[in-house]
Amino acid sequence: MNIAGMPLYEYVYMRCSQIEYVDEVILATSIDKSDDPLSKAASDNGFRVFRGSLNNVLERYILCAREAGADVIIRVCGDSPFVDIQRMGQMLNFLLNKRFEYVALLKERCLDGLDSEIVTLSALEKSLALADHNDDFEHVTHFIRRNPKSFKHKLVDIALNPFNDVISLTVDTDADLSFCNDIANGLAQAMGVDQFKFTSEDVFRVISKFIRQEYS
Repeated sequence: MNIAGMPLYEYVYMRCSQIEYVDEVILATSIDKSDDPLSKAASDNGFRVFRGSLNNVLERYILCAREAGADVIIRVCGDSPFVDIQRMGQMLNFLLNKRFEYVALLKERCLDGLDSEIVTLSALEKSLALADHNDDFEHVTHFIRRNPKSFKHKLVDIALNPFNDVISLTVDTDADLSFCNDIANGLAQAMGVDQFKFTSEDVFRVISKFIRQEYS
């Protein structure tokens, strides 16, 4: 599964490496045999990989953070090549300065694939201790979102959806991959050597260009 001439995981990894204030990027995958090829490819490529539970993803994140000595975690899904790293840097600075436990973009205001979240290790450990639903273990911040009053949190309301939800920027199907590959190639042409430093506004400009071409 390639995008802009490289594996999708590599594109997302390189994108995350541009986030301001981040010390390290880690690919956190499972110990299931189905993830062996991904783990080997990433390791052979020089990327740090952590492997944990297939179903208890919450625990996987906690153990990964502990091994890395991280007390704050930025969570980025591997199917989201265009996640807004500029906003994440701002959100991380906000979380650290205001001593929040959880900061996330308001999903209802974001295109799928642009939203992101930042959480402290202590908040994840608290979630694991109190979790009482399967979804709490499968989805890393599900417990926090179900129990917002139990955590010092902030949902950041930034408009990142100029296309009224008709566009998704996650890679779930072959059609998604083709669309996102076209965007990534357009960004590479526009950004040159800085192809991973684009903003959401750069993404919107490329998409708008496609729309104009389609209807011209």
